[in-house]
Amino acid sequence: MARANKRAYDKSINDEFEKLAESPPPPSLLALTLNAFYWVDDSLQNLLKKNGWPGITRLQSQVLTSLGDGLLRTADIARHMGVSRQVVSRSVKELVDLDFLELVEDPDDKRAKVIIPTEQGKRIIVCATESLATIEEELEARIGARNLQKLRSLMEMPRGNPLK
Repeated sequence: MARANKRAYDKSINDEFEKLAESPPPPSLLALTLNAFYWVDDSLQNLLKKNGWPGITRLQSQVLTSLGDGLLRTADIARHMGVSRQVVSRSVKELVDLDFLELVEDPDDKRAKVIIPTEQGKRIIVCATESLATIEEELEARIGARNLQKLRSLMEMPRGNPLK
């Protein structure tokens, strides 16, 4: 049986929770990075719609942009996105149904499939890539070139494996 978190049963937890409620800490890195991610993805969704593309989900946009980054296998995209292969497979199937993608036999591994964009898929991936560049340009205008470069540098720094 998994060992329970000692703090989960601590009697003084109510006092600590009350202190947090009275004086909350600054937003967590989790909240800050998620808000930034949602801002970028919402902007991407809006620009795609503005360019005449149908609405797609966050996961579908991540799959399409991963293909634009050169990832062609479900497992590679899943690892890149930090989700299960099943989640990516479901999004890929939905994008196949939208005629953006097709699955073909992997020439290097006959048991596997690779994801190939259709002509429509290539168009939306190019539009998404151009939209992401537009989003970065707008962000630069809003926060300044120096801050954008700092943000990129920080986000690109290696963080090592997640804590255990």
